[in-house]
Amino acid sequence: MIYIVVFCVGALGMILELTGVRLMAPYFGTSFVVWTNIIGVFLGALSLGYIIGGKLGDKNQNLGGISFLMTVAGVYILVFGVFLNYIFSLIANGFSDLRVSSFIASLFIFAFPGFVFGMLVPFVIRVSLKSIKNAGVISGRLYALSTFGSIFGTFFAGFFLIPSFGTGLVFNLIGVFSIGIAVLLTLISKKKVYFMLLIFILSGVFAQNSKIKFLLEDVVYETDSLYSRLAVIRRFHKETGRPVLVLKNSRGAQSSMFLDIDNDLSAEYSKYFRLSNFFKPDIKKALMIGGGAYSYPKEFLRDNKEAFLDVVEIDPVITQIAKSHFKLEDDERLRIYHQDARLFMNANKNLYDAVFVDAYGSDFTIPFSLSTREYAGHIKKSLSEDGVVVTNVISSLSGEGSTILEAVYSTYKSVFPHVLVFAVSDNPPGEIQNVILVSFKSEGTPIAEDPGGVYGQYSSRRIIYEVDPGLVLTDDFAPVEYLTRMF
Repeated sequence: MIYIVVFCVGALGMILELTGVRLMAPYFGTSFVVWTNIIGVFLGALSLGYIIGGKLGDKNQNLGGISFLMTVAGVYILVFGVFLNYIFSLIANGFSDLRVSSFIASLFIFAFPGFVFGMLVPFVIRVSLKSIKNAGVISGRLYALSTFGSIFGTFFAGFFLIPSFGTGLVFNLIGVFSIGIAVLLTLISKKKVYFMLLIFILSGVFAQNSKIKFLLEDVVYETDSLYSRLAVIRRFHKETGRPVLVLKNSRGAQSSMFLDIDNDLSAEYSKYFRLSNFFKPDIKKALMIGGGAYSYPKEFLRDNKEAFLDVVEIDPVITQIAKSHFKLEDDERLRIYHQDARLFMNANKNLYDAVFVDAYGSDFTIPFSLSTREYAGHIKKSLSEDGVVVTNVISSLSGEGSTILEAVYSTYKSVFPHVLVFAVSDNPPGEIQNVILVSFKSEGTPIAEDPGGVYGQYSSRRIIYEVDPGLVLTDDFAPVEYLTRMF
């Protein structure tokens, strides 16, 4: 039974870490900064637990104390799940620096449970030792079991638990099974377990009937996939007041659709993808990186009756949601590839007249592998001779928040002969907004005036944007999380 306990605690620790990442994502994202804090806090809590657990084991080999702490840890997880939204909202709104806010949130969710889980192994080792002669064998065996449990928990949570049951229920079950381990420890110590069993049963009932909401909004549908925690949310458009349906992953709105008129794009920046039809009027085949709710792909197919569109969307669950909630229909002119966009571009042999790039991980962060000069080079090779690339960048035009725009612009300029910049909104230059880059494979750029057409509609947003040769992002060095930290 000791071996079972050690294995299970190892598994619970990794399940807690993976589940906690999903719970934090709607408020803090899942960028490199967030992962750094999560791993650092969790390992720090385990380390402190190892120290204290060893000391307690030397003083008293009674399993009742560690059993009590496991019960408290389980109850803490269950209670924290009830107030999670409120606590994380306060932290996210109270600290503008993501490094600080995600660190504090990591302390709340990982510090105490991680500390208790860390205490158990050295404590159990001390209890199990009958002679100093076999100390190495027993400690090695129990630490190996704990590590095997962690490996099992990683794969079990990532490939089965979270995609099958959702983050909220899994988080609650961690609390329940922590109390269950306390019951096992009480049995091992040959104490009466009636009270412990009662707590275990009550916690199971509580977990089954409680639900951790994705966000404090009108959630129509929510689920977990292998890649993200997703929610479909009903709200009203800020400018027009019209009802919209929004697909969210992590912190930001990923894509949206008006509920009253499906033919109109609700996200202003996505309308700038229409510039492709001005710069390349005879589009026959196009590629979109990042499907989202497929709002623009649907419009592209409606407006380009003879054209074909390939969409690379890494998450098949997002495509399923687009079909069930955002009116995406099967079309012989639409091909969807569920794979990593960088891997797709590395192996691509097709030529496209237009490429639309709108892929974001979380917290306004472009996945670093989709921001580099090498990746832009793959896109250029995939373009027809007069093809264009339309890229969405979230940044300010100047000031501290413009570092990511300067880097992406410099990177594209190192590959493409011409890059035009369009500011989507009329916000002050120092404020964060969507900025559209249009890059050309050919030396010439068709900038003829088009007052009554697509270009005339958006030309007033075109800005003369040149920066000194700055940071060019490469596969070796692309600190996109650092460049977006001012957001």
